[in-house]
Amino acid sequence: MTSPHVQPRAILVVIAGLIGLTSWLASASVVRDRIYRPDPMPDKPEWVGMPAPETITVRTADGLDLQGYRWPATQSPHVTLVFFHGNGGNRYTAAQLAAPLRRKAAEIIIASYRGYGGNPGAPDEQGLYRDGAAFLQAARRSHPQKLYLFGFSLGGGVALRLAADDRVDGVVTLGTFSSLRSVAPRWTRGLLPDRFDNLAAVRRTSSPLLLLHGTADEMVPIREAELIQAAASANVRFLRLSGAPHNVALDQLADRIWQEIGQMPGVATTPDSMPR
Repeated sequence: MTSPHVQPRAILVVIAGLIGLTSWLASASVVRDRIYRPDPMPDKPEWVGMPAPETITVRTADGLDLQGYRWPATQSPHVTLVFFHGNGGNRYTAAQLAAPLRRKAAEIIIASYRGYGGNPGAPDEQGLYRDGAAFLQAARRSHPQKLYLFGFSLGGGVALRLAADDRVDGVVTLGTFSSLRSVAPRWTRGLLPDRFDNLAAVRRTSSPLLLLHGTADEMVPIREAELIQAAASANVRFLRLSGAPHNVALDQLADRIWQEIGQMPGVATTPDSMPR
């Protein structure tokens, strides 16, 4: 016969477990609010000195319709570069950062995430991977000669994971960390609900890599890029940006970036074939 003390004790264990689960879920929500910092879209986006990009909509594997931007190529054949922004901002601020990369023979797609810029859903690690995959599928539909991914900061983690799961012709990261845990304050590391283990991702990818990192990056130390380089295959180039902070403009770097992409194995793209 069951002891009369077992049932109350079991109930207490369940209650304690539920309290612990509720506490963990609450802390995960609080921590994610600190990780993902979307900005609202401007009422009237301005495109000074550049053509306005097209708005594109993609559908994720879990059924969310997300908006991003696209500058189509104006020459054929073309290559495609998909740009993934960091933990802040939105597709508009991402487009402003990526705009110097536009070229006549390059299609530029600005990806964005759930919960950013009016997009539905709430951001988390697995969700961002699904979002990135949806934009990658959209990029493939234009049948580019070559397909590249560019990830800034947190977006570098999305780009590296996509390349690990689905080979592309090259990946560029700027100011990206080796893992979220490695750049989080020590007291928060046990609370992190998301990992973004970029070292594990880079070990699984065979795509050529170009790592860009400012030597004066105040948010993600350059040591993080060195760890990624050490974990990568032989097809990796590391460009140290002397004196550059974390939020670096691409105006003076765009030509160099395309030049470096042109030196990736199996890539025939050169600055001469990528006119502005």
